Amino acid sequence: MLWDILRLRCPVCRVGTVFRGPYLMNADCPSCGTHYERENGYFMGAMWVAYFMGVASIVPTVAILVLHYEAEMTSVIMIGALQLILLQPFIYLYSRMIWLYIDRANGKKGWH
Repeated sequence: MLWDILRLRCPVCRVGTVFRGPYLMNADCPSCGTHYERENGYFMGAMWVAYFMGVASIVPTVAILVLHYEAEMTSVIMIGALQLILLQPFIYLYSRMIWLYIDRANGKKGWH
């Protein structure tokens, strides 16, 4: 399953691709036809996943900068912000993928 998430594959068939471009999601799986957006606001949960991914990625950086290098707070904030900006494309993609797989695992109606 982790390999399928990393390869951005459909949570149902694990063959079709979820994204057709860097930020463009397919409405349906090109392989099995599963519709990805279940309802309006469906990906609000992915925003929570993205938030936790961002926090999880920045905490080690901040800890190292503060505890090991005794960096000033301005530097820590600037480096942390730059890190989040650079990671944002990956956080966007993978937060949506993780959300799809979480929703599929919960067995809600509408999934094949």
